[in-house]
Amino acid sequence: MIKELFERGISKQIEAGNAREAEKVGYLRAGNTGMVMENGDIVGSCAATTYLRMLGINGKPVDANKELMFAGGRLNEDHWLSVLKTSYNGPILCEEDIATSWETEQGIKVTGRPDIVLCSGTIEEKTGLDAGNNLVSALSKDIKPVCMIELKQIMSVNSGYNVLIKREPQLKHLMQAAHYMWQLDCPGELWYTNRNNLDMPAWMEFREFPKPGQAGSESLGYRYYRLGDINPRTGKPKKHQITEAEYYSGQHKKTFATASKITPFVQGFKLSLENGTLYYQDASNERAPWIQSIVTVDRIKRFYNFVGELEQYGKVPREALNLTPTGDKMGWSFGQYSELKHLDPCHTAGKKLDSWVKQVKDFYK
Repeated sequence: MIKELFERGISKQIEAGNAREAEKVGYLRAGNTGMVMENGDIVGSCAATTYLRMLGINGKPVDANKELMFAGGRLNEDHWLSVLKTSYNGPILCEEDIATSWETEQGIKVTGRPDIVLCSGTIEEKTGLDAGNNLVSALSKDIKPVCMIELKQIMSVNSGYNVLIKREPQLKHLMQAAHYMWQLDCPGELWYTNRNNLDMPAWMEFREFPKPGQAGSESLGYRYYRLGDINPRTGKPKKHQITEAEYYSGQHKKTFATASKITPFVQGFKLSLENGTLYYQDASNERAPWIQSIVTVDRIKRFYNFVGELEQYGKVPREALNLTPTGDKMGWSFGQYSELKHLDPCHTAGKKLDSWVKQVKDFYK
C-alpha cells in the first residue's frame, strides 16, 4: 500500500514539475546563468543547453530517483525558511513572490525566482469591493529587499571539501546569486548545507585537513593512531588505531589523526556587487579577505544576449569552460559528464544548429 502511494505521489510531483517547465518555453532562466568573457569564451553554463531549455528541450525525462534529488533541494529551502521566520523580524519573500524578469537585446525574457529574500517594510492584507460589489482581498506590499539568500545543498564529499576546508564556493552558484542581486539591487549571501555524514574515500587522505582541535575541524570526524615498532618488511613504524580518549590522554608518545568523514555543517559566503563585479567573503570569519571573482554583470548580460542570437548565428557554440571563482581552470571539463555524450558541444561545436537540435530531440526520445 505505502509503496504504491509513494510511487503515485512521486509521479504526480513529476507531472506538476513538467507542467511548470512547459509554461517556461520561450523564456531564459536565471538558474542557467553563465558568462561570456571579453575574448568570447563561454564560462560556467553551457550556452547550447541553455538554448535547448528555452526551446523546451530539458534533457532526459525526470524519473523517481531524480525527483528525490530535486525534492531534497526544495526541502532544504523549506527548512531554511522555517528557521529564518523564527529569527528575522520583517517580511520574507520567496520565489514567485519576488520573481525577477528582464529582456535580452532580442526581446527574450530572462526570468528567475530567488530562494529567499529578507525584506524591510510591511505586507498588509486589504479588503474591498470589486466592480461587481464582491468582497475581495489583496496584499498591499510596501517592501524593499535587504538581503538575497541563495541556498545550495552539498551532495558529494568533494563539494563538501571545497566549501568547508578550502572555503571556496562554486562559480556557477556565484553567477546565479549575482544575477539575482543585480536584479533586486540588494546585497546577497550564498549558503551551503550538508545534512549527511560524508565518508572520506582513500584518495582524499592526502589532501590537507585541519588537525583535531584546529579551526575548521568542528565538522570533521577523525581516526586516531599511535606509531609502534618498526616493521622490518617496510622499514616504517607500525600504526595502531586508538580511541579519541587515548589520543588526547598523552599516554602514547607518537600519535596522529586522519580525517575520516565530513559531518553536517552550514557554510556561507557574503556577497557584494561593486561597480558590477562580484566579491565574496567567508561568512564565518569577519577578518577573512574580500575576494574578487571573475563574475560581472556585463559578462552575464553578454551570455544571455549570445544565447538569444544563437538561432541567427546558426552554429553550435563552444563548450563552456569550467573555472574557479577567480578564473583558474578546474581539473575536469563539463563535457566529461554531459548526458548529451557525443552530441555535447565539446564534440559538435561549429556544426549547424538546426540539425544539431533535431539530433538532440531524437537522442532524448
